[in-house]
Amino acid sequence: MKKAINFAIAALALVALPAMADDTVRPTPGLYVSPSVGASFQNNSFSNQEATYGLGAGYDFGMFRGEVDFQNFNSYQGPAGTVGTRVFDARGYFQPLTFGRWTPFVGAGVGLGDFYGAGVSKPSSASTDVVYSGRVGVSYQFNANWAGVLEGAHLWSPEQVYTAAGGTQNYEQNVATVGFRYKF
Repeated sequence: MKKAINFAIAALALVALPAMADDTVRPTPGLYVSPSVGASFQNNSFSNQEATYGLGAGYDFGMFRGEVDFQNFNSYQGPAGTVGTRVFDARGYFQPLTFGRWTPFVGAGVGLGDFYGAGVSKPSSASTDVVYSGRVGVSYQFNANWAGVLEGAHLWSPEQVYTAAGGTQNYEQNVATVGFRYKF
């Protein structure tokens, strides 16, 4: 619960920042880096909320963005044992509209996930599988170089199956992050 409150405070602080910014700056094409922090929520019997962090790099083409990203979902103690995931993926984003300094976006990604855990049995010995993601969010352009980002994502891996006392479940995870983009 404390993590959820801290995440909400950070998100509110990010939303309050527009009052301090000039409304004439628009997003411009260019190379960027994008660190983020947030919370992840499992959709399976290992349900729990834990911290996540990531670092991405990409290129903004204007209406489209391409990005590669590493994200770590901290391990947590589920009923069957300790479970965690690391994901490295490539993403594409579509951001057709800008409202003042606000730019909503949708995206999708595909990459590799490293699944680890004690007390969790998988049907195969492979701990690395393909992970897909769907994404939605909004960015706020503070100036020509800096933008704040709020993003939600749903990740899933149809090949990664966990077997625990509650039955067999595919890997699915919802993620909410706050971060920034620095454009060079």
